Amino acid sequence: MFLAKFRLDIRHPSVRQCLRDCHDMHRSLMSAFPDGVSRAENHMLYRLMTLGSETYLYLSSAAEPDAEPLAKKGFSPSGIRCVDALRDIFIPGSRWRYDILAVPSKKVKAEGRKNSRRAALSMPEERSAWLDGKGAQNGFRPLSLREMGETRAFGIRGKMPFSFTAVRFNGVLEVTDQDLFWSGYCRGIGPERSYGMGMLLISRP
Repeated sequence: MFLAKFRLDIRHPSVRQCLRDCHDMHRSLMSAFPDGVSRAENHMLYRLMTLGSETYLYLSSAAEPDAEPLAKKGFSPSGIRCVDALRDIFIPGSRWRYDILAVPSKKVKAEGRKNSRRAALSMPEERSAWLDGKGAQNGFRPLSLREMGETRAFGIRGKMPFSFTAVRFNGVLEVTDQDLFWSGYCRGIGPERSYGMGMLLISRP
């Protein structure tokens, strides 16, 4: 797995368009990888972060990204490195600070429709239970959790506008299963992973 960091030039028109439309952001980031490889196959995830007056984007992927196409769009690379060695230190019992922007939700039957729809969870206790469940599926146990606010994302797919609400969580987690945790770290947690959701940012406690 590779982890890259880019500084965004918010004066650049491509960056501004990407920040307005998460589907455009997805398309722009996919230009850093060979044609024909899907986001899911490449385990591509990203996360936007504002640090002081600067806006950064963290990008993780199975294949090393080509920074040149992104640089032409106002994404200045600050570093790209292989992070495969992290798997060896994500051992059961180890504890880590985590930060994640995710979409806590559940599937509900939609009246008159064959397929179910995804409904956002609005209550803190529901969201906490959702993260507990995702932790069990992905080899970790949240030891603490704080909600750091909500973010509304917008995009246009084809000609259809869409939006969803994301919640930022942080706290401390404990790894319970090394293989499952590495898979969750690489593949992301929850829905809307094409649009900047589900990437676990991990640091020493």
